[in-house]
Amino acid sequence: MVTPSTIHEYGNQLKIVMDDATSFMAYPTLGGLWIVSSVSGGGSTPSGDRFVWPFDLSTVTDEYGNRDPDPYHNGIDFGVAGGSIVKVMGAGTVTISQTWQGGTSGMDALGNYVRVDHGGGLLTGYAHMESSPPVSVGDVLVQQQNVGAVGDTGYSFGNHLHMETWENGTRINPRDWMNSYATT
Repeated sequence: MVTPSTIHEYGNQLKIVMDDATSFMAYPTLGGLWIVSSVSGGGSTPSGDRFVWPFDLSTVTDEYGNRDPDPYHNGIDFGVAGGSIVKVMGAGTVTISQTWQGGTSGMDALGNYVRVDHGGGLLTGYAHMESSPPVSVGDVLVQQQNVGAVGDTGYSFGNHLHMETWENGTRINPRDWMNSYATT
């Protein structure tokens, strides 16, 4: 019989390491159930935070909010090299995995796009990725798992990651969101 050798707590997540060195992540859902996901196959060990930024904040090229005379900006842009791996900010379930079809209005403006539900009314979105996302609706992700690569799809003017956050259905500034929900 294989039993847990260690259990580590990372915010609202647990990393369970079995005697045979198999690792799993577990996190609660809105319904009070726990989802367990293998760490193998693209996931990585959490940093100790409930949520982590997908890229260093020194790479931010555009902030959330008014961009007069341009339209309101609903997220933060990270100006990193095309092809850079985009990692999910925290454990969750994929609710949208969109392959861009060439349009530049509505959801197509986001290009290749992934949205993740982290439970408790918290969502993150990752836009303008270079190719079809490697994850599908319903996939359970562990923190920092690959959800795509930086690109220039949708309504975009160069390689970057456009990242958005929601709380209870309302889009909010990712910096405020992180101040509220990232734990160190």
